[in-house]
Amino acid sequence: RPAIMIEAKDRRNLFAVAGSASLCHALRRPRLGGARRPGNDEALVRRLPLRFGNETAFSVEQPSSAVGDAIMRQAFANTPHRRFNPLLEEWALVSPHRAKRPWQGGVEKRPPDARRRYDPDCYLCPGNTRSSGRTNPDYADTFVFENDFPALHHGEESPASPVAPTPRREECGPAALGGDCGPAALGVKCGTAALGCGASPGDLRSFEDCAGLIRAAQERGVCRVVCFSPRHDQTLPRMETSATVKVIALWAEQYEDLGAKDFISHVLIFENKGEMMGCSNPHPHGQIWATERVPSLAGRKIDSQLRYFKSRGALLLMDYLAWELAEEERLIARNDSFVALVPFWAVWPFEAMILPVRPVAAISDLEPAEREAWAEILRDLTIRYDNLFETSFPYSMGINQRPTDRGEYPGVVLHQAFYPPLLRSAVVRKFQVGYEMSGEPQRDITPEQGAARLRDCGGKHYADK
Repeated sequence: RPAIMIEAKDRRNLFAVAGSASLCHALRRPRLGGARRPGNDEALVRRLPLRFGNETAFSVEQPSSAVGDAIMRQAFANTPHRRFNPLLEEWALVSPHRAKRPWQGGVEKRPPDARRRYDPDCYLCPGNTRSSGRTNPDYADTFVFENDFPALHHGEESPASPVAPTPRREECGPAALGGDCGPAALGVKCGTAALGCGASPGDLRSFEDCAGLIRAAQERGVCRVVCFSPRHDQTLPRMETSATVKVIALWAEQYEDLGAKDFISHVLIFENKGEMMGCSNPHPHGQIWATERVPSLAGRKIDSQLRYFKSRGALLLMDYLAWELAEEERLIARNDSFVALVPFWAVWPFEAMILPVRPVAAISDLEPAEREAWAEILRDLTIRYDNLFETSFPYSMGINQRPTDRGEYPGVVLHQAFYPPLLRSAVVRKFQVGYEMSGEPQRDITPEQGAARLRDCGGKHYADK
């Protein structure tokens, strides 16, 4: 029998799925849960090419509602397929049938949840002395300080020299050297001076060689630690909403303070929660890294949003949110100002994203009521995480927003992403290894299954029941 390949995209070509011939019968199945909601039946291209060698027999079109309902709610629930991430512009493999396989691998020890309100040995508790010799103030809510062991320095420690202009991409190829990057060319230094950029031979801020294949550049920045609470035994899901509002206010303050520095182009706010995520201290805290250049992953998200805005005159994440609100299947929680959902393209088992209902580009653009709504849904989501396996749920969280280099970024929308490692229980985690490191991201349970399980975990925190 000839192989049949299926590709389905929504009407904006934002969200794509691809699968095998075994999906064909599902296209005629009705939607789960009864009749389809009224909606836009604008045609969605569904290509069903029958391939005989290199020949394609035909392709057809069907309404977006019929294709989306049948494919995403029926066939893809148990069939291997790939999903496209429009933010990173990459595909991920989904293998839902693998969730049924027996597990005989390693088992993580369940970390104890019992912690004291104050730990005299904790270097983040109020009044304690850190390893640097500095003493924390007796803070009553939040506290921020420059990391005693930063990944970046302000630049005073580096040799004083002018920053060389970044060469244009087309100037960094073999043509710039007048030949190929072979053994004969290895004796020619392809640095900024060789490209006519005006840098002096003594400039130590950047280096290039081998027709631009070898590159290095010094990076300046500021690293800060943000303590969420003076209580050692707290986490975001255990804090009151009013306390979380203060954390968000501090995030906004730091974004503006660090972003105002003339050498800072990007401010990334993040949290690594739990030993499983490499957290070195259980005291509730996060970090802020402000960098001279926009980091690679954040840059890819920004670029994709800018291209979408330029080509369509619309906001990628707002179009995506409207689609998710209509679909409903991956929603976790929502209020008047924010929505928590499992992204259609999620890689981690219980990955989640928080999006604003009103399109804002940065945390400093939020109104006071929106900050409170964010705190509410942040607490709601993290309680669901803890309730899922009745443990203090580990995750890595990051906030993506507008860069601070004074550039124009139409189309960029603030969003908060959560990447938790747990898969089957509090002691079985998901690993990104093998195929994921050499091929592409892969997950077992579908995003729809992950969202359904998180929806069922709302209400009181399990420790209060």
